[in-house]
Amino acid sequence: MNGKSVDYVASASRFKSSHAPVPPEPLILLSCGSFNPITVMHLRMMELARDKVNHMWSVPSKTCSNASFEELTTPAIVSSNSPSSTTDLLTSLNLAWNLSKSEVPRQQIVVGGILSPVSDAYAKPGLAPASVRVELAQLACTTSDWVAVDDWESKQTIHSRTRVVMDRIQEKVDQLCQRLNDPLLESSVAVERSSVLQHSTIENCDCRSGEKQTIAGGQASESWLLNCIRKVRLSVPTQSSSCTSGTVKNIVGTSNLSDVSPTRFFYLRPRVKLVCGADLLESFAVPNLWAPEDIEILAGEYGIICISRPQYDAARFVRGSDILSKYEDNIILVNEWCENNLSATLVRRALSRGLSVRYLVPDSALERIYSLGLYGCNKFRKMTKSSSNTVSDDDANGQHNSRPPHS
Repeated sequence: MNGKSVDYVASASRFKSSHAPVPPEPLILLSCGSFNPITVMHLRMMELARDKVNHMWSVPSKTCSNASFEELTTPAIVSSNSPSSTTDLLTSLNLAWNLSKSEVPRQQIVVGGILSPVSDAYAKPGLAPASVRVELAQLACTTSDWVAVDDWESKQTIHSRTRVVMDRIQEKVDQLCQRLNDPLLESSVAVERSSVLQHSTIENCDCRSGEKQTIAGGQASESWLLNCIRKVRLSVPTQSSSCTSGTVKNIVGTSNLSDVSPTRFFYLRPRVKLVCGADLLESFAVPNLWAPEDIEILAGEYGIICISRPQYDAARFVRGSDILSKYEDNIILVNEWCENNLSATLVRRALSRGLSVRYLVPDSALERIYSLGLYGCNKFRKMTKSSSNTVSDDDANGQHNSRPPHS
């Protein structure tokens, strides 16, 4: 979907009908890995996952509430004739944003994608420094309108389990969603509401000071996450445009709330889902590599989107796993119709042999690889035309016609 918000209107009359509109469930897709280096297949996997998910419906969590969509959102339509009704409105905010815990199946819409490179503590042979891999991934994501890089995992001094990374991102998303939905906290959100998700340098206006902020391209910053959350919202009317001036107390202290808009926007809580290849999925069976309780949470609570890879049978593996088979409905298998066996290993091998990897690695990331001389490549190699009429030395020597070895 594009960067504009999609509104879903809830009205009292519609709630009385059995055909009450159910807004979609927003999703944020997460891919964890070494990205050593990032390749076009890493980005391609995210695109495949988004295409598949956007045509599917959600599976309620095993620990979800029995509350229906109508029960969760009806309290949001409140009378604003007394101070106590303001408290009711605040209560309704928590109900609306927590809609994802309902048993109501909902269409899913991807609002953002995150890449999370591992830290140096992963200690894999040939692993480039985490700061470099993050930089390469961010450069690759500057051309995407929905994928960005989160660098928290890369900065940890110990290796972070995938579940820990997902828990942290989901917690952060939940906190930001609550801030957007709380009328006493939303003014602290320092990014203008109308901003559209972009990855080149963005200027946003601080709602309080009017100062402009710069959001670096390719980074899954707080401002970027806020833009993702704002993409899907529920429009809930109140019965009057004002309420008696009163004092509302919450976690930030006390504030006077003299006006309540006749229509409030509730931003729905996005759920994080894991995107992985079939090779990673089958690694769940490797003894002592994954904690069984982590697999339960990843498959049962978050959900997994698995992209096919040659020589792997993900469907058979899921059916044969005692844990994964319990959550088969929450594991989405995606077939890559343009099958290939591109991997970061092949890219590193080709670079070390002086072969071209152009169009296997995003150009901006590849330029940086050459400039740093990573993975044993020629540090001074150029991959772009030096002028409109002349080509670089590499082009003149025909080196760009060479191809990496096929597996």
